[in-house]
Amino acid sequence: MLNLIKYEIKGSTKFIAVVVITLTLLSLFAFLTADVDTVGRTMFLMVLGAFGGNVAILYYFVTSFSKEVYEDRGYLTLTLPVSGNSIVLSKLIVTTFWYTLYSVIQLGFIYLIFSKYSGLIDQPILTTILKDINKIILTPEFLAISILGILQSIGFVMTVYFSIAISKAALGVKKIGKLIAFMVFIAITSATTYIDYLINGFLPFNININSQALQENLTFNNVNMQIENTANAFSVNVPSIIFTIILFFVFLYSTGYILEKKIDL
Repeated sequence: MLNLIKYEIKGSTKFIAVVVITLTLLSLFAFLTADVDTVGRTMFLMVLGAFGGNVAILYYFVTSFSKEVYEDRGYLTLTLPVSGNSIVLSKLIVTTFWYTLYSVIQLGFIYLIFSKYSGLIDQPILTTILKDINKIILTPEFLAISILGILQSIGFVMTVYFSIAISKAALGVKKIGKLIAFMVFIAITSATTYIDYLINGFLPFNININSQALQENLTFNNVNMQIENTANAFSVNVPSIIFTIILFFVFLYSTGYILEKKIDL
């Protein structure tokens, strides 16, 4: 699988490099032109830089997987002496790698922009938020929330891969296959969301992440601000998390099996 990962990184480097360089320059422009008169524009560019790259990376790998399934390049990938699971896992690993790299770059620019504004705008809250960010990041609560976010993101990508593979295996048509795959994705997402809703209702075994620990780290240097207690917002349903993990492995092995046994080249 290591060779597959190297192949995926090599094949995606050019596109990802263009995305990273373009949106990094955009973020650099936002940082250099950040001023009290350009707050709205700077915020817009920050959001565009943060989410635009993530959407572009997701689009690239979904399109890449679709080509492996529907187009001629599948002859090369699907005839390699590797398992279907290895093919899918390699794509997930490389996707996660690029997401992580890009996110670190963007978070760095966001921090720099907030730092610049803390010196331009006489708002103690900005300076204090910057001081407290490191404390928040180091809390177990923040780590738990981050892990949950990663699980949800990987599960989303895996659902897309499974939808593409199952539509190809079931219909084997290229012209409307992608449309069918989208419809399958919507159906699966709707069904799993409803099942998750039922699990939360019938199996209320929750763990409350201590949001107070996060609040205590937001001192705001005596700024008169009341932070609403949002402990319920950080309540995690354990059966729901188990269901998400099970779904991931079901979709992973099902997609790998389909690639190996059910795709007609």
